[in-house]
Amino acid sequence: MNRHIISVFLLSVVSFSVHAEPTVTTGAAEVQPAEVTGASRLGPSPFVGYAPMTPVNLMNLYWKSGIFKPGNDQTITEYIQAAACDQYQKKFKDDFAWPEMIKTTRSYITNHSQKFATMFSVIQPVALGRYIPDEKIFQITDDTGFRNVRRMIFADFQQTSGFCPRTPPPRSAPMQAAVALGAGFSLTQIPMEPGFARQVIDFIDNRMKRTEVVNEKRDRFAYVKFFYTIRKFSETTDGIGTEVLFKGPYTLFVGRLDGYEMYADQQEKFLIYRWVNPRKAQ
Repeated sequence: MNRHIISVFLLSVVSFSVHAEPTVTTGAAEVQPAEVTGASRLGPSPFVGYAPMTPVNLMNLYWKSGIFKPGNDQTITEYIQAAACDQYQKKFKDDFAWPEMIKTTRSYITNHSQKFATMFSVIQPVALGRYIPDEKIFQITDDTGFRNVRRMIFADFQQTSGFCPRTPPPRSAPMQAAVALGAGFSLTQIPMEPGFARQVIDFIDNRMKRTEVVNEKRDRFAYVKFFYTIRKFSETTDGIGTEVLFKGPYTLFVGRLDGYEMYADQQEKFLIYRWVNPRKAQ
């Protein structure tokens, strides 16, 4: 998949400021499809208990994996900046309150890090190509699809400033991470019956009519929510080599893609497809 699309999207995953749709809404009311969520077709989601990937959850994974060390005050300071910016701003210059804040945070990490999440969800856009009625498939465009991918980006929070105003970015470990899957993963098309495909097309096209897209081609975008289980830390790499995912260092984990859900909207109200890895139950 186009590395630029992934990186730009993940940098803005919390606010959903997706580069593919820098939009200004026109104020028209939302038009719901006849089948609002698609859940009646696909049943309840098997993806329960997955934490959204955020800077704090990436740091929590670093604590749990032993990449971060509780004895390092600078790492704890960076963690407080990301997890409790208001407390950092309030207490950092207080000679009595700040050491106590460091001590309390260190105790919390020591007592709770083994309970931190290892199952995460990440959302990113894909551009739907043409629907082919005879084959009953939606194509995924080549520049946003996946073809036999063995490493996938699941966190990209690298930035030039810190998570608190007027603080530097974290330096204890890269705020970029990928997961090595083992078996290759592909997403180049999705099966869909013609009647439901028409609902999807009408819904997305109607959404596009209600927005003004600046300096972007008007692709028909859907949103894929990937679900990962992280098993162990592998290495921190400099990002140089035959399989370059990031510009600069990143952390590589070993894990599994448990599956994904595809939505016609960023709000995840119109579910259009689901894939569950057969190995998920193992």
